Amino acid sequence: MDCAVPPESALFSPDTSKMESIEAEDPRITLLRPFAVAESSFVQLTRQDKHTEAVAVLETVLRREQHTVRRMRPCLLTSLFERLAIGYNTLALHMLQDGHTDQALRVFAKAEAVTDPANHHITRGARLILRAVTYNNLGCFYKTLGKLHTALGYLRKALQIEAREQLSASAAMAAEAYAFNPSTTHTNMCALLSEMGDHQQAVIHAKTALMILKQQRKDLGSCTSKQGLQEVSECGPPPLPVKGPKPLICTAFFNLACEYEHLRKESEAMEAYLRAYEFALDELGLHHSLVLGKGLGDGRGC
Repeated sequence: MDCAVPPESALFSPDTSKMESIEAEDPRITLLRPFAVAESSFVQLTRQDKHTEAVAVLETVLRREQHTVRRMRPCLLTSLFERLAIGYNTLALHMLQDGHTDQALRVFAKAEAVTDPANHHITRGARLILRAVTYNNLGCFYKTLGKLHTALGYLRKALQIEAREQLSASAAMAAEAYAFNPSTTHTNMCALLSEMGDHQQAVIHAKTALMILKQQRKDLGSCTSKQGLQEVSECGPPPLPVKGPKPLICTAFFNLACEYEHLRKESEAMEAYLRAYEFALDELGLHHSLVLGKGLGDGRGC
């Protein structure tokens, strides 16, 4: 059973002075104030790329207020636990990039624990999205280590969640807060299967990623036309600032073209390369490095 979460615009506002003014009227504010302050600090530290410190802030408040947390009704702290899962994934990926694989794996284990079904402090929908994100990242982790079959297992787990819960194009619009996009899982699966020599299946995942991205593009256009450019943000929750490349249709077409080349389907490959170039012009502009042919393959997945 999913949880109904009360409005949290006041509960988790970074403006602590506003919170103080209404504490006398609502005792929940006093109860939640330490968590709201911790969340505010987390956001500020994340914007400064201080991911270790950001995660530590949330861990500290949960440890210090553990008796209060145990007495809380389900989902009241969902925002904090969502941020914690995001923080763990971000920190683990940075550790992986720096070559600290053992530390990264320990942090990924924490992300798995936060998104475990036993955690009743986070809403089911958010938990499943973040569970899929964690599995996707673990797939990338093990692929980096050369453990391709283990990587395949984690990517399949992510895809199973996405398929079972129908986390597809429209859901991804609402999942922007988690820097989550189901097309990314299919892109990563395409790259992994290609490395394993299964180009037929890689084509299927490349096409699926394309389908999802095209639907998102259509949904975003519909959202914009209905509400106006200044109100687009109301189509979904405001995202946390996330650095790095966004999933692009041009990259998905490039992936498809590469797989067609492996299968010696020259005409299909050429058509996909042309489509990749057309969308690169549309999405990135004439002078971008991808359009100039200097790095279109960089987005082939983890």
